[in-house]
Amino acid sequence: GTGTVVMKGNNTLPATIFTTFNNFIDSSGTTTTAVEDTIIGNLEIKAAGHLSLGAPVYIQGDWNRNNGGQFTQNDYWVHFSGAKDAGITAFNGQAFSYLHLIKNRTNYLNLYDSISISQVMLIDSGIFDLKSKNITLISNAQGTASFDKLGTHGSINYRSEEHTSELQSRVDIS
Repeated sequence: GTGTVVMKGNNTLPATIFTTFNNFIDSSGTTTTAVEDTIIGNLEIKAAGHLSLGAPVYIQGDWNRNNGGQFTQNDYWVHFSGAKDAGITAFNGQAFSYLHLIKNRTNYLNLYDSISISQVMLIDSGIFDLKSKNITLISNAQGTASFDKLGTHGSINYRSEEHTSELQSRVDIS
């Protein structure tokens, strides 16, 4: 579709009909997903909203979590995919357990606020641009997070006031 779905109140998305959205806004209450969902456009979690994953989610557009908005990942993968640039904006940063970048090799996922990873981060393809923000891999009594793989068509850009650098996957053929 081309419209925007706005969720208000407490909802569990049915497993059989609501699986693809253009833009998705969790405005108030708790919305729980039941199956793997795809958001072609943007995801926004407003101040009174709470998105709780019951399955993996694929996001092709921007991730926006406002001040007060809540996200419960429940150890499901958040996949940033698709053929357009996107960004992560989250008040006071965003915690992810599993994060996967599978954008087209020339498309960016821009980090506008810092993030933390408690389990695994994986970049198969696309350009992850840190925009001078941070990725923190969490290590605690439950385990140590890992940066699992930088795929053949994946890269990470980092900018600071002093320099710009790029980390790209290298394939050595002997």
